[in-house]
Order: sequence, then C-alpha cells, then structure tokens
Amino acid sequence: METVKKIIAVCYCFAIILSIMIVPWKLDYHSETISRKIDKGYAFLFSPPIPAATIDFSMILLEIIFITTVTAIIYVMRDNLFKNGDPNGRMNKTKIKKLVGVHGWLLFLVVSMMVLGPLMGVGNIASDFFTVERQNPSLASSDVWRTFTTAIMWVFAGFSAISFYGGWGLTQVNSQSAVMRAKVILWITGPVSSLVLWLMVPFLVFDNYAVDAQFVRSFISTLVSASIWTLYLSKSKRVHNTYGET
Repeated sequence: METVKKIIAVCYCFAIILSIMIVPWKLDYHSETISRKIDKGYAFLFSPPIPAATIDFSMILLEIIFITTVTAIIYVMRDNLFKNGDPNGRMNKTKIKKLVGVHGWLLFLVVSMMVLGPLMGVGNIASDFFTVERQNPSLASSDVWRTFTTAIMWVFAGFSAISFYGGWGLTQVNSQSAVMRAKVILWITGPVSSLVLWLMVPFLVFDNYAVDAQFVRSFISTLVSASIWTLYLSKSKRVHNTYGET
C-alpha cells in the first residue's frame, strides 16, 4: 500500500511541477473594434515566446484542477490495486504473493493508461503547437489554425478519457472482462488515436495536407507499443492469476 501512495505522490508532484515550469502564454490583443486573447503556446516559465506575452494563469489553474482531480480519483481507488486472489485455485502461497495483484509491470501499465499517457500526450501536443507557432507567427491569428488546435485538444481529451477508463478497469481485480477491454483500448488510444489526431482531423480542417515522416514514425511506435502490451496482457502469469483466464 505504501508503494502505491509513493507512486501517486511522485506522479502528482511531477505533474504539478511540470505545469508550473512549462506554462501557457497569451497575448492580449486590443483594437477599436475587438479585444481578444491570442494563445502563444507553451514555453518555460522564464522564457516567454515574445516579450509582450503574459502567463495564462486561468489555464494553469484548470490544469492543476484536472491533475488534482485525477490524482484524487486514483488515490481513492488505491485499495483495489492490492486486492489479491487466486481465481484458478492452483497456485501455492509463495507464488500467490509474487504473481497476484496489480504490481510490477501491470501496475506500471495501469498508471500509464490513467495518468502518465494522457499527461505526456498533452505535453507533446502543446510542445508541437508551440514549435509550429514559433516558426510561423502568423498562425496565432489564423481562424483555421485555432479550429485545428481546438479540435485536436477535444479529440485527445476523448481518447484520454477512454484510456483512463481502461486503466481503471484493470484495478478491478478478478474482472476477466477488464483485460479484454484494456487490450481493445490500447489499440484505440494507440494506433487509432494517432490516425484520427494526425491524419483525419488535419485532413478535415486543412485544404491541403500531406503526411510527413514524423507521423509515420509516430504511428509505427504506437503499433509497437500496443502490440507489446497486448502480448503482455495475453501471456503474463500475473495477469492470468489476478484476473483469471481471458
């Protein structure tokens, strides 16, 4: 139990520190007819993208609320991570202690699906947007670009929710359906999400869009990752002993 608490605490602190050190910036634009906020992407706390940019504290607050909410949910469900059982009744006590329950790589998979994956995804997307906007400053005032970034974030939020649901299901020990559901979700939030985010959405938003080598490499990496975790869930003795034959 103490191990789970430490992991939760470390992940929470890391996420909060990251949200404070790499912050969203904005530029308040005012004219005779309009007044609006122009997003300038993410950058280091002491390195604004342009001198006139200011920190978007409202966005930071939302990020902290989201991180805290997710952490609180995981903390409340932590007891489920250490339920032990022997569905098949064939293991001796020594093996039960070592190979039953959400520990080791299985625990890492659960934490990745519920917290690390979504947080890393948000960071990567924000970094990509910032890089593109820094290279093309005119995009900040482009309606098409704002439509694209908004669509990407909403779609990613949906896939993150699905990933969280899959990880949460794995905390329900002795639930055989949770393993099959997690396998499917790994492919939905991996290769499928990559296709939707970086192929379907750009194709629908932009008039001219060409697939680049970076997308191909990213898509291949999601295929490899989903395949490895699917194989783990299918062959792991810990998974079989914890959830039963699937």
